[in-house]
Amino acid sequence: MVRDESGPYLVSTYWEIHSLLHDPRVSSDVRHLAPGARTVAGTDLPPSFIRLDPPDHDRLRRLIMRTYGPPHAPRRVYDLRGEISGIVSGLIDRFQGRDRIDLVEGFSYPFPVTVICRLLGVPPEDEQRFHGWADTVATAIEPPAGTPEERQAHRETVREARHQLAAYLSGLIDQRRRAPRDDMISGLATERGAARARCPCPRCSAI
Repeated sequence: MVRDESGPYLVSTYWEIHSLLHDPRVSSDVRHLAPGARTVAGTDLPPSFIRLDPPDHDRLRRLIMRTYGPPHAPRRVYDLRGEISGIVSGLIDRFQGRDRIDLVEGFSYPFPVTVICRLLGVPPEDEQRFHGWADTVATAIEPPAGTPEERQAHRETVREARHQLAAYLSGLIDQRRRAPRDDMISGLATERGAARARCPCPRCSAI
């Protein structure tokens, strides 16, 4: 176990990680961070379900799995094989004629984000905007170094991207409630009202 200069601890061995994951004193909820650390992830939006503790995490995970995999949607990913192959080919084609490539920047990152867009049901014309928001929000995982003013500016940028993404998803959910399609957002938007009402963020927390 090593403590980073910025404060967080790095745990890298199996049994220590296993113990922490099953210790009820350890929380994934950013609202339980120490006051000094809370500003790093500070936002007035409800946390993502991956940042929630049981039983809320487990309930939202089950809700998502109903639209994503067996037994309720067993062919969701399988039926996307042709489309996923096309995404892979398109990304690789962009490398043609280059002497050097950045595999992470050019393939490893855009590939899963594009597949997520297709699974969710984000219209193709909106994917570029979705990628932009996702890129910005992802930088919160490992914030860049800089002066206190620069770090604060970065937090504001991430916060704004989260708000824009939440507003976009909220609008998409409303559209799918009126006209459902065969995608994950439609499945979540049209789930039983009681399940939606129990969500910490009825519109887009799970997504």
